Amino acid sequence: MKTFSLTAALLCALLFPGLVSAQSVISGQVTDDTGEPLIGANVLIQSLVIGASTDIDGNYTFQVPAANVGQSLELTAGYIGFTDQVRTITISEGIMTEDFVLAPDPLQLDEFVVTGVAEATPRKKLAFTVSQVDSEAITLAPASNPVASIQGKVAGVAVQARSGTPGDGVSVRLRGATSITGSNQPLFIVDGVVLGANQVDIDALDIENVEIVKGAAASSLYGSRAQNGVFNITTRRGGSIPLNQTRVTVRNEYGVSGVVKSFQANTSHDLRVDGSGNFLDNTGAKNECTTCLSNGYGPGTLQDTNPHGAAFYDNPYQGTLYNAFDQFFNPGNTWTNYVGVSQNSAKTNFLASFTNVVEQGAIQGLTGLQRRNVRVNLDHRIRPNLTLSTS
Repeated sequence: MKTFSLTAALLCALLFPGLVSAQSVISGQVTDDTGEPLIGANVLIQSLVIGASTDIDGNYTFQVPAANVGQSLELTAGYIGFTDQVRTITISEGIMTEDFVLAPDPLQLDEFVVTGVAEATPRKKLAFTVSQVDSEAITLAPASNPVASIQGKVAGVAVQARSGTPGDGVSVRLRGATSITGSNQPLFIVDGVVLGANQVDIDALDIENVEIVKGAAASSLYGSRAQNGVFNITTRRGGSIPLNQTRVTVRNEYGVSGVVKSFQANTSHDLRVDGSGNFLDNTGAKNECTTCLSNGYGPGTLQDTNPHGAAFYDNPYQGTLYNAFDQFFNPGNTWTNYVGVSQNSAKTNFLASFTNVVEQGAIQGLTGLQRRNVRVNLDHRIRPNLTLSTS
């Protein structure tokens, strides 16, 4: 693939010499330290807002306008899980070849954190600890409530459903309760907007990452409102995919909601007693027992056996029996339909998604939860130092 790119550039130089002389072509390959190509790595000149992403062989190619020939600019190559590499190059006419070998970042120290800081800051420069859950861990088992998707993924975070009602909120505890009478819920922030726990009704598949701050560090960042911790949710945007690509995501899920444990219904009634406290047999006649009262089996007392050795609740009901639990609880269907479209270009990127969630629940006759989410995130670079972002 790299040979083809260079050959194509040479053909352009031979057939259209005026075109090639008017601008510079930068091409090359991005690999890891073992020589394996990195697919989807971004190589760009940030000051000019131009670049390209690598193909299946790790190759990239893009053009630089003639007005920038002779300038010294920074060329950056980056890939998730690897340390970015920046080098300064002088733009010249014709074909320029720049290969990159990226080193892995096992500690993810170059991950950026947005919680409690003015702008994205590398993790290694933070004075406090921030736990992160990325979209890959969330999409493995997404829940109808996005906060519930964090359960079991961060140490010290307990997420419990408030009830079995479909669509009901969840209760979150970071490390433990801090108040007896007040709320123990953390502060929820979605794309910089402070929301209540019941207002976080976005779809879990639209989450890019979740940053969690526990303890006193949260109060130092957001004040007394964050004394129970902070959940900072960042939604997906088009800029998270490689440059000059359009991605369409379709996901459908189906499940069944039911009662985990059922109850054994009673199919018999207790022994009958007349007005004088005498036990009656199945025919309604007095049960002649001379030892019942002497053994302490008086009227209204609960005994293990009657004179005939039968259990106290051992008179079977006559006729048709109905199980009220089976009639009240009925397994319901649950399904989620998700469609998302994202695109990333040099100046504009966007993400548009639609989600349909239906959770019927396990109680007969109730409609359960029906929710439809529509989300649009748009970023447009007006100038190199001015960007308009909307959600």
